[in-house]
Amino acid sequence: MRQGCPLSPYLFVVAINELSISLQHHLQNSRLIGISLGQGCPPIHSLLFEDDLIICGKANLQEAQTIHTALYDFCEQSGIQEENATNPIHFRSWEDICQSRQNGGLGIRDLHLVNKSLIMHTAYTLATNKNPFLTEVIKAKYYPNSSF
Repeated sequence: MRQGCPLSPYLFVVAINELSISLQHHLQNSRLIGISLGQGCPPIHSLLFEDDLIICGKANLQEAQTIHTALYDFCEQSGIQEENATNPIHFRSWEDICQSRQNGGLGIRDLHLVNKSLIMHTAYTLATNKNPFLTEVIKAKYYPNSSF
């Protein structure tokens, strides 16, 4: 199939689903840890967008070997050949990924800091009574018998 074929995105989804199933199997068998967005959230092993794939996990030898095996098996079964087979797997820390693109990161915002900032903004809005209706609703819901 040629690059640019209208069926290409659909075939990609069908093919990449097999890789996702393999990664999920490794996750369930504790050979891949993945990442969790919070307590009680299920772990995520990969992020897909268009034709890009980010596999998430701990940067250790066991997970590197698991990811390598999953990718190798996927390429063997699907017939996909790497353009440059000498490319190693690159590990990046979450701190590196959250750096701006100008600083070599992916520009992903640190969700912990974003959450803190939203909580602080809400607390400020409530404390200064900038939105009296919101303040009244929050007080009635969470502090019916006391003040902020």
